[in-house]
Amino acid sequence: MTTIHNPKILVPLDFSRCSEYALEYAKAIVKPLHGLLHLLHVLEPPVSYSEWGYSFAQEGIANVHKQAETAMEKEVETLAKEGITASSEIMTGTPYYSIASYADERGMDLIIMSTHGRRGVQRFLMGSTTERVLRTVHCPVLSVHPPQEFTEADKEA
Repeated sequence: MTTIHNPKILVPLDFSRCSEYALEYAKAIVKPLHGLLHLLHVLEPPVSYSEWGYSFAQEGIANVHKQAETAMEKEVETLAKEGITASSEIMTGTPYYSIASYADERGMDLIIMSTHGRRGVQRFLMGSTTERVLRTVHCPVLSVHPPQEFTEADKEA
């Protein structure tokens, strides 16, 4: 039987209710094991923009990055108040690839992430970041499926 002490657990956050739900699972696991939570937010770069829109796009990216940074700092502070050690990082790239790279490079023991409950054509068109991480990463992944009201609220937002 494998026993893990002081695990390093990665929780990708996109600030949706679904990812916050996964964070609740992570807190329940990491706290009694005295582990470390790594919070990761991945910003997807714009697909393309013209030279005319370059400076506007750069300004927008900087604003989004700053908002994400503030939200991540708040999460780390909240976790510290709960007695949980956490760190945070923001990366730019393709979400599934960035998550898997982060986990592999830092030797994560576990990734806990949410599904967003997409089905049918929407799942086919948008894909599943969680599924792609699961197929790419070298550590276990706990996929948390949130309640239906969470996924419906995220779709409306």
